[in-house]
Amino acid sequence: MHPQPPTRIPADHGISIDAHPDHWQVSRDGVPVFVAGVDGLVRLDADFAVVRRLPANGLPVSAIRQVVLGWSPRLKSWQLGVLFTPEFAEQRGNRWLELAVWHDPDGQAHLTPAEQAGEALAALLGLSFRLIPPLVEAPPLPPLPITFGDWQVESYDGGLRFNRLGSWARVRYNRIFWHTLSALAFTAVSVLSLTVELGLPSAGTLLPLPQLLPYMALGVVAILVALIARNVLELRDTPDRLVVPASGGTVTGYRSGQRRWEVSSNDVQGVYVTEVAQQSGSRRLIQHVEVNLWQPDGSFAHLLTSETEYEVAVPKPKADTPREVTPLSEANCHTPAQAAALYLSKALGALPSYYDPRRG
Repeated sequence: MHPQPPTRIPADHGISIDAHPDHWQVSRDGVPVFVAGVDGLVRLDADFAVVRRLPANGLPVSAIRQVVLGWSPRLKSWQLGVLFTPEFAEQRGNRWLELAVWHDPDGQAHLTPAEQAGEALAALLGLSFRLIPPLVEAPPLPPLPITFGDWQVESYDGGLRFNRLGSWARVRYNRIFWHTLSALAFTAVSVLSLTVELGLPSAGTLLPLPQLLPYMALGVVAILVALIARNVLELRDTPDRLVVPASGGTVTGYRSGQRRWEVSSNDVQGVYVTEVAQQSGSRRLIQHVEVNLWQPDGSFAHLLTSETEYEVAVPKPKADTPREVTPLSEANCHTPAQAAALYLSKALGALPSYYDPRRG
């Protein structure tokens, strides 16, 4: 019996995939960068490993959870990659590793070879293979402006602008006011207890040393002062406006009209939106939202955080729906924050978008 011949599958950007009986490899311009073998170890090109924050001495197959092939309607392309286990993803900072892309406007021309490549990798590694096919007639994004939590995103001079709502600042001013009143009250009681003869509670099981009460009160004051300082610094330093110009070249954060930071779109390869939420049927209570920019070195540039809870109606998830990072598009966009992230990715030059769900 003759051994099964290898299969070579070309992809975009100088990528080729070779599926052999005993190993599977991705090569860029003829140089192997990702080689999976039957020995349970994925060997990596040094530069490939550094850029994608992977171990230089090889990637154990146990760190990979699933092989995924999905079609992006926004990119009009098939994307093949692997999803890492939560434990390994926490070390790396990202669960998705893209291995190959096929530009395919109708989602049919390259389906067979891309699926063949994904199934071959999954079979060799002994993992499951998931195919995310094109969705028909994806609904359009909701029109701007969009409000989510304590942020609103709107069109601005041909570009995009994120404005933090005034409720965010009012919450912090209220905290400062009440923390200050509490700190003054605890300070007054503590000072009077130390300087004036006041009757202290009798010693007991819950309060064995009543004479320590004044000092405990001062400890509470110290905590309150720290909380006051934190809120003051947030009001002073946290941007209340993010601007993406019509050129899409940068994202700039402003506080009270003063520029705080700027990120170039040349240093970004994707937009991540994270939602911490509780799901009940078709209702989702969103408790926390973050939007970050994924940079080529694997790190993230933080753009905004929303901590205001709000509820939205979403399709009821299937029982087997994985709670892991997935490519985000109009087809699977269900919340205002996800729509805002897609508008941002478009403004930055049609960057890939990803949704990271977290259970509240």
